[in-house]
Amino acid sequence: IMPSRDGEEYIPGQDVHLDFSDILNILVNNLASSEPEIQILALQWLNSILTIAPSDLIPFYTKILSVLLKLLCDSNSTVADTAHMVNDKLLILCDKYDDLENITPITYGPIVNSLTLQFFDSEVEAKIACLDWLSLIYQKAPDEILAHNDSMFLTLLNSLSNKDSHLIEKALSLLQKLC
Repeated sequence: IMPSRDGEEYIPGQDVHLDFSDILNILVNNLASSEPEIQILALQWLNSILTIAPSDLIPFYTKILSVLLKLLCDSNSTVADTAHMVNDKLLILCDKYDDLENITPITYGPIVNSLTLQFFDSEVEAKIACLDWLSLIYQKAPDEILAHNDSMFLTLLNSLSNKDSHLIEKALSLLQKLC
């Protein structure tokens, strides 16, 4: 039996409004923390919001990815593992976003800019994740990738000089699609 107030039935969570944009701004700022516990907690919150209100994350993709991809290479394995999980879910959301009933389209241009800039200042695992994102964006909106031709080819050519075979394979795959 639910408790009542003044004869009205109380429903937990009733009349509660969550402003996910404010929450997401705070979480993105906390992802950049130097404390692993704070980063893990922020990642767990992001994971929960992905479940509750995935479309609210779309406007924050650029900000989230600029910090999240760096965490993929974190020395703390819990941070890195949780970052991988969130990154994978964000990729899936982006891939399936057009199938959902949404009003806000994804603007890929700023995401592409952020990914290409971050690429040059990242470790191999983050570079591979950048290429995964760029491949997905090319699949979803090829014009957005082609609009950034100069930086894109520079990014891909830079990848080919790396010693990691997986990174080279991803770069060649995207180059093939672009050609």
